[in-house]
Amino acid sequence: MCNKAAPKPTLWRRFLTLFGVAPPHPAPQYDPFYGYNTPSSDPSLQAAPGTILRSRKIEIVPFPGFDAKNLSAWQLAYVTRGAEGQGQVTIVTIIAPPGPGKRDRVVSYQPKTDSAAPICRTSYALRKGGTERYGALSEQIFMETLLDRGWVIVCPDYESQNDAFGAGVQSGQATLDALRAALQFKELALEENARIVGWGYSGGAIATAWAAQLQSSYAPELRNIVGWSFGGTAVDLEAAARHCNNTVVAGIVVGVLQGLANAYPKLNKWLLASINKVGEPHFLKARESCFYSVVASSLGKDVLGLVAAADSKKSEGYFNVSDVLGAPECRDVMKHNLLGAHPTQIPVAPLFIVQSLHDEIVPFAPVDDLVQRWGRAGARIEYIRDEWSAHVILCFTGYPVTVKWMEERLELKPNPVLPGKPYVRTVKTSLNDEPAKACLGCRQGQLQKQMVNDYQKPNKTWWT
Repeated sequence: MCNKAAPKPTLWRRFLTLFGVAPPHPAPQYDPFYGYNTPSSDPSLQAAPGTILRSRKIEIVPFPGFDAKNLSAWQLAYVTRGAEGQGQVTIVTIIAPPGPGKRDRVVSYQPKTDSAAPICRTSYALRKGGTERYGALSEQIFMETLLDRGWVIVCPDYESQNDAFGAGVQSGQATLDALRAALQFKELALEENARIVGWGYSGGAIATAWAAQLQSSYAPELRNIVGWSFGGTAVDLEAAARHCNNTVVAGIVVGVLQGLANAYPKLNKWLLASINKVGEPHFLKARESCFYSVVASSLGKDVLGLVAAADSKKSEGYFNVSDVLGAPECRDVMKHNLLGAHPTQIPVAPLFIVQSLHDEIVPFAPVDDLVQRWGRAGARIEYIRDEWSAHVILCFTGYPVTVKWMEERLELKPNPVLPGKPYVRTVKTSLNDEPAKACLGCRQGQLQKQMVNDYQKPNKTWWT
């Protein structure tokens, strides 16, 4: 929870600091810029959402092919609203390409944070001098092509002050408030009529899709948003939890439950009372570690006890209750974060969605349903269903066509998709499209060859 006392630096860190070896930048919970322990009652958090509290110029972590030295980058601490409407402070990292060109094209870039611990925030990873450099690399490989096009990147810590992985309402609000902050940041000097598109994948898709849904009611003044694109989207958190349980990615269930508990005190209280001795170390890890450590610690585990309930010979789950997802405290929070459930919250900007039909993390059926539901309400949607790619693979193979779509929206090219008539197509892969060649260059052929050799020729699917 965000109001708990921040942990004190370890003796080892103090020792390293004494000899000048420690990272020059403290982790978010130790860095006053983040306002990690700012209570929601603080007068500064009563300001309008998007209000800038403080700013700083930063250097971006170096990356091959990423012109970090010549980029301009800042971080802003800004006001947003939490899952239950309370004031919060979070951070947005803004990266502008080099050169004197107009700053009139903006990408709201929601990173693949997928973690409930403050050390995993993308703002910390991207800033040169931290300890989570690999968290930056997994984003910079996608940021390169956006900056090459002269687009400004607005990258929020959308999980906000309490690191609420999976909390869609809160993440969508923080995403929209980051744009509000960026538009009023004088040093960035965006053009008054700057056009905006949004992109997010996996955890970033939760934030992006919710921002699209909430735009008309929460931030109606952001009229220059010309499109939202996302993929690998957890539309229904309960369905995703059942999908992941007892698989190689069962740890995601732990991360999401902890992230939601960070945002909802009632759920947090229930969670602390319901976790058993088996589950305690795994939830502790979720509060302190990032995605891969959390997933690795629960590899193949029956987190929810669904298998144990059906077979007494199986090991117990992580809880001392039989129906975790059916408990009112858990069920109510997941219902509050069910994307597309509110009949009056319909995206007003065009949408581009990609989804794997063999996604090991999020099931595709809720995405299909969401497209149809939003379509019937008049949304303008292009939807690609991918047969070959798994969750992580689609982030790469679906990116070129996504960039092409964002470019068309930013340049106000005609959109052939009509409101209320979703354009849905099922493909083997998007790697053989022209946008892939334009976006990936020589790497397009290499990736396509790998897909053909590893999947098409041996007639394999991702799990074999």
